[in-house]
Amino acid sequence: MDKAYKLAVEIKDLYGENAYTDFMLAEIYWEKGEQNRAIDLYKLILERGTGFDTQEFRLSLLNRLYLAYEEKMDYEHALEYYIRGSSLKDSLHTIQREKNIQDIKIAYKTEKKEIKIGDLEKEKRLTLWLGITGGTVLLFALAFFIARQRLIVNKQRLSEEKIKQLEKEKQLVATQAVLDGETAERTRLARDLHDGLGGMLSVVKLNLNDMKNGVSIESEDVMRFDRVVGLLDESIQELRRVAHNMMPDSLTRYGLRVSLNDFCNS
Repeated sequence: MDKAYKLAVEIKDLYGENAYTDFMLAEIYWEKGEQNRAIDLYKLILERGTGFDTQEFRLSLLNRLYLAYEEKMDYEHALEYYIRGSSLKDSLHTIQREKNIQDIKIAYKTEKKEIKIGDLEKEKRLTLWLGITGGTVLLFALAFFIARQRLIVNKQRLSEEKIKQLEKEKQLVATQAVLDGETAERTRLARDLHDGLGGMLSVVKLNLNDMKNGVSIESEDVMRFDRVVGLLDESIQELRRVAHNMMPDSLTRYGLRVSLNDFCNS
């Protein structure tokens, strides 16, 4: 150990090896019963401090000095180093406790981020599904409306041609029958639009609202969700307006005069 100490001095002790060497020398003196020399080395290491000097190492030195003075029955110094050691030990426990708390906080934040990422992925899937569903429903409604309108126009044109032909032939009875058939067709079409497609769109709206209640959504996505539902409401209102224009309910209930008054007022 003496040779190791001299070598540590020669290399200028960049890594604190002489502190380790002094400590081992002090241990040897202690085992040989040379407590005073051991105490001097312990105190020298404690006061000098090196790169090898950690809190745990200082705690070991303080415990060694406490035991050495206790064995020498120098209870005053023994108490002094005991108190210093206890204080350092409490400090180490505090540091470790704070480190444990910090680790728990980091673990909590990590778990919270993972949950947040999972929620965002669910929200993205929900938004995509809503967009696809809403687009499909709107396209279906538009295609249905266009097809029906073309059918109505074609039927109306054919009816008008038949009316002209029947008027020329003075077949007023047949002409009235054609008009009655057209009215019946408009009534049936209006009912199909209002009760059939209108009911389907209302069910879609209810299902979308039920899905919204079961999913955690950010405020920005809530606004986009509400816009989709708003567009769906507008589509339902437009569908009802078209159905009403095709065959007003007042016409079948109260006759032409009341229906005309309602139309002019609106």
